[in-house]
Amino acid sequence: MDQIWDPSDVDETGLIDLHETPDGARCSVLPSGDVKACNWRSESGLFVVDIGVHTFSTKVSFNEVRLRENFTDFRPTTVGGAPALFYHVKGQRPEVCNMAWGNPTGSTWISVQRMGVGDEDLLDVCGWTQAWAAFVWPSTRQEHPKPESSATSKDVWQPDSLDEPGFLRPNKLRRFDESYIPHTCEGFPGAIRSCTWEVDPATYGLHNPYVVRVSSVAQPFTEFKSRRVEAYPSTKAVTVAEQKAIQYKALPGTCSVAWPARTGTAWLRVSLLTSVRDTDVDSCVEASRIAASAIPATK
Repeated sequence: MDQIWDPSDVDETGLIDLHETPDGARCSVLPSGDVKACNWRSESGLFVVDIGVHTFSTKVSFNEVRLRENFTDFRPTTVGGAPALFYHVKGQRPEVCNMAWGNPTGSTWISVQRMGVGDEDLLDVCGWTQAWAAFVWPSTRQEHPKPESSATSKDVWQPDSLDEPGFLRPNKLRRFDESYIPHTCEGFPGAIRSCTWEVDPATYGLHNPYVVRVSSVAQPFTEFKSRRVEAYPSTKAVTVAEQKAIQYKALPGTCSVAWPARTGTAWLRVSLLTSVRDTDVDSCVEASRIAASAIPATK
């Protein structure tokens, strides 16, 4: 199993978009013996949509995927311009969507599972799978892994600098109870630094209506932007605080704003919790407003 693509080699910024935590993939070889699988821990929070993401690597060629006895319901799609397939695994629940494509050492499989959602009209599991593919596919194009970057979470702009009254009070934000989320700011693989705050419940008369996460990564903004354009077709160019940026919605109840930072890219995500819906709080209005006060610190 050593001579296959490493299923933990993904763009960690995509994990944050999908409410997953990039601090260590949990990987194992499946009972079949010919597939290595990885998954990640979900963020704490009762979000509007809760999903789980997985990656799988095998020497099985892409052409052989259709021959797997337990795979069925194939539908063609593409990732990065390359042919790919949606498929279903026999006996699997309908709220799971799977996708496969070829790589130089065999094939890559991914899956997204809906863990819980309140409204049926929010179901788009295969749409989220297509988006997840945009963050997995780039590392599967090469037979040999690209050299590890020397950058770490210590080398990027530190959103920790926002964890003070001058930023928190005007935006009605506060730290979480440490018994619930012990670390306001954390460093993640992929040269990512990220901080999370909650809204003061008194702001809207609602109990903690949303969570704000501000992150920084060494990845150049042009690369960060191109991945979002492929993953989220509704991604659009915006200007916030005289800064050119992009705005996108990765999952229902979320809105993110990303912009160039002096050390790569900074982005802010607002995630509504299950106690509210877009009719109560506009996540994109909130994301743009808070980003406007964060952008000056990143220049």
